[in-house]
Amino acid sequence: MDQPHALLVASPGLGHLIPILELGNRLSSVLNIHVTILAVTSGSSSPTETEAIHAAAARTICQITEIPSVDVDNLVEPDATIFTKMVVKMRAMKPAVRDAVKLMKRKPTVMIVDFLGTELMSVADDVGMTAKYVYVPTHAWFLAVMVYLPVLDTVVEGEYVDIKEPLKIPGCKPVGPKELMETMLDRSGQQYKECVRAGLEVPMSDGVLVNTWEELQGNTLAALREDEELSRVMKVPVYPIGPIVRTNQHVDKPNSIFEWLDEQRERSVVFVCLGSGGTLTFEQTVELALGLELSGQRFVWVLRRPASYLGAISSDDEQVSASLPEGLAPNELGVKTGHLIILYSNGQNDVILYRDSRITS
Repeated sequence: MDQPHALLVASPGLGHLIPILELGNRLSSVLNIHVTILAVTSGSSSPTETEAIHAAAARTICQITEIPSVDVDNLVEPDATIFTKMVVKMRAMKPAVRDAVKLMKRKPTVMIVDFLGTELMSVADDVGMTAKYVYVPTHAWFLAVMVYLPVLDTVVEGEYVDIKEPLKIPGCKPVGPKELMETMLDRSGQQYKECVRAGLEVPMSDGVLVNTWEELQGNTLAALREDEELSRVMKVPVYPIGPIVRTNQHVDKPNSIFEWLDEQRERSVVFVCLGSGGTLTFEQTVELALGLELSGQRFVWVLRRPASYLGAISSDDEQVSASLPEGLAPNELGVKTGHLIILYSNGQNDVILYRDSRITS
């Protein structure tokens, strides 16, 4: 029997690239599947994306190919949101992905995309792949909201934010107006329409892989399979394959961060990290820094330099330091306030995994 060959397509941005890289590593190392990853990069100077790809290539047998994304400025409004730009980028990548597949000596039989790349599933049909899947690297709640959004779009009148009662989504806790995803705040906007479209396209796959597990989100997974309303739109199997997390091979090496954590009481340190796209403005950084300092709480803050969502990071450390109140400085341990600030690094997951009982998120 021939070894299965899976093609994984990663959308631009570290928040999409890293989950696909980790999924590819899991498929190849655990299930012995031949994996090819097409990494659609941001198209700009992105050392963090390149570093992540090179690090993954060094520790996995997956074949990883970078494909620069196309310029879509002429396809979106000047004030288009990041989500809209990302979706349009992936839509515009269909010819490039199709050409890349045709050039492969060993043709893939399965395609896996994330929720931003659902339109690429048509490429799988064009080149004769036997199956296509969507990977949701977050959790089952997000999947439930995404596939149920087209239903809400037909039954709810007006803006969701104006509804007094929380929205009821099968398998999830009721969602209040202030808890809505950004993509749901303006129903007339393109990003909302793109989100509804993606919600319709996910069930057109042959199945959905979700980074969760039964013990964590059993009720939501059951609703996706059995709830009368939700299963009516979610007609394909849902496979919980988590937890899939990124780990670092050097976590056990001596490090002042870990030494400091070892000295703290259990569950006494707040971990502050806004993710790969969580870049604050100068003013927001100042406000957050002041709030953390005045709280008197011990904390670890992973602070990103000013950057774009897609990963191009400035190297201006002085600009970061200038945005912090006196007494707070990157990469220094605060003796009085018990704080630790580190500039953004790929080892942020290790801070959580190492002595995780001392940290509350």
